[in-house]
Amino acid sequence: MKIEAVALSVGYQSKKNFYRQFKRQFGFTPEQYRRNVKASRPRSRLLPS
Repeated sequence: MKIEAVALSVGYQSKKNFYRQFKRQFGFTPEQYRRNVKASRPRSRLLPS
């Protein structure tokens, strides 16, 4: 889901305000959070059938 869609779905009128509050609350931007979570997930492997 795009960050702008998340911002609007939780009641923010703009992505800018969401970014500002997110960074104030968590210490990093939503994009930084997304990258960190994605990097920390183990990669799934497809097993041969």
